[in-house]
Amino acid sequence: MSDRPTTEVASPEYDPDTKTYCVDYDHESVPPSVVIPAAIRDITGTERTELDPLYWTVDGDALDELFQPAVEGDVRANGKVAFSYHGYEVTVFERGRIEFRRDDETERPRASTESNGG
Repeated sequence: MSDRPTTEVASPEYDPDTKTYCVDYDHESVPPSVVIPAAIRDITGTERTELDPLYWTVDGDALDELFQPAVEGDVRANGKVAFSYHGYEVTVFERGRIEFRRDDETERPRASTESNGG
């Protein structure tokens, strides 16, 4: 059994220009490790029991700790973590925003297969 909060999570909003879903969260009420699976369920229509546990992809406790306010209460500056989860590239930003982009729409560098002479 988890000691995670059961607070309601906002529904992600889709931006057709960037082909991303975005959700804002308040770490003090709902940490990213709770927001991410809830948002993926909302985006995909997947039931809770059909979704792989987040901990199979990333350590949720470590993720939450990374994005907690600093000891002084300030938000940590310039931090983000990106990983793939349930077919989406998930990017968690330090200021309470999480973006979701389908893996097949995420631009990735391509390996070069060209040779230079010879």
